[in-house]
Amino acid sequence: MLLTTERLRIVPLTPRQLGLWLHDIRALGKELDCRCTAGSPRGDFRRIVEGQYALAAADPVNHLFHTFWFLILRDGGAVAGSACFKGAADADGRVEIGYGLEKAFEKQGYMTEAVRALCAWAKQQPGVRQITAETDPDNHASQRVLQRAGFHPAEADATRWWSL
Repeated sequence: MLLTTERLRIVPLTPRQLGLWLHDIRALGKELDCRCTAGSPRGDFRRIVEGQYALAAADPVNHLFHTFWFLILRDGGAVAGSACFKGAADADGRVEIGYGLEKAFEKQGYMTEAVRALCAWAKQQPGVRQITAETDPDNHASQRVLQRAGFHPAEADATRWWSL
C-alpha cells in the first residue's frame, strides 16, 4: 500500500515496521528507503506509537486505521512527518485524523498535501462517511492545514473540532 502525491510518498507502516520505528530506526529507514532524521519517537509521542502498535497488531483487518503513515519526500527521501487515523470508523462512520511535521518541513505545504491524499483514501474505504480532526485553539498552522484540505469547523470547547 502506498499513496503518492506530487512531492510525497505516503507509506503506512506495518505492525512490524511500527516496532522497528520504536526499536531499530536504522533498519526501518533501510527498509523504506528513507532518512528518518527525527529518530525513534520519545516521551508522550512514544506512548502513542506504542498504543497504535498494539492496536495494529491486534486488528490486522483495520491496521491501516491504527498505524502511522510516513510522509517521505520523493526528492531526497527524508521523512517530513507522519499522520495517522485514530482507529477504524465508528458506528456513525467517523474516523479521526492526526498528524505532525518535522520543524524543517513546516510552511511548505507538505502536510496539506498529505492530509488531502489521506482523506481521499479514507473516504473510499467501506464504512467511512466523515473525517474529523481536533486542534488546540491556538494552533493556527494546523487549522490552516485543515481549511486548505476542505475541513470546516464542527464544534469548539477546550479544543476545536473539524469535519470533512
